[in-house]
Amino acid sequence: MKLDLSSRIPLYLQLQEILRMEISSKARPAGSKLPSEHELCRQYAITRPTVRQALEGLVREGLVRKHRGRGAFVTEPPMPLGLFALTGTGEGFTEDKIKVETQVLRLERVPTCVLSEGQDPPEGWVALERVRRINHVPTFYEYTWLPAGLAPGLEQIDLRDCSLFSVLTDKYKLRADGGRQRFSAVAAPVPVAAALGVKVGVPLLRLVRTVRLCLKLSTPASTSPQRPLGMLHTNLYVAPGPFILEENIPAPPATAPAATSMPEVRAVQRPGEPA
Repeated sequence: MKLDLSSRIPLYLQLQEILRMEISSKARPAGSKLPSEHELCRQYAITRPTVRQALEGLVREGLVRKHRGRGAFVTEPPMPLGLFALTGTGEGFTEDKIKVETQVLRLERVPTCVLSEGQDPPEGWVALERVRRINHVPTFYEYTWLPAGLAPGLEQIDLRDCSLFSVLTDKYKLRADGGRQRFSAVAAPVPVAAALGVKVGVPLLRLVRTVRLCLKLSTPASTSPQRPLGMLHTNLYVAPGPFILEENIPAPPATAPAATSMPEVRAVQRPGEPA
């Protein structure tokens, strides 16, 4: 394929699309090396900055990885990631080949939570700030606030490479009982960009999650809902990586009427950014 010099589409986006198609069609299989920047410049009669922009775009998509001194290589196919689990980011990693590492940046008591809309408990919150690495690549930056009265002493527990919900279930007999999640695209704030190794202002996926916490049931769940003891809030930033977000959609019951319209989508005001 050739570049269209008369098109309004920038040349780097045209080259990015050509290489993307070659990768998706297996013309350039996983692990194969892309032509060097010099070779691409010569092949398409374009400048090196144009080639670099195209390659950086493929890197952000997770299709290509650059190795200093060796060039750019096609990555393995994206791994499915169930990020939609209410029981935390770590629950979404089910593939054996996915290695998850968690670094705790902050774990302390704070009086307020920016996502609680002023509903702060008298004991305050336990604030947890951490970075998750997927196969050694910083990918998730996560703020979590938990009512301090529900988990006394949590700030003294080592939560490195540990599931927070497992600790809440095993030690504090708490369980997730539903909640809500909101997704948006945002520009990377300064501390998040620094931790994830991306430029300030680049687009990131942001997930704001609120989970109801109830007592863990010792007997099979009854039909009557439990009154929540408190809310756990999470503000999660997701950087581009070698994965795709995936969620299974269950079939409706046979007796349920067929859907005739798309689900309602409502515009909501975003909560404030954490300091």
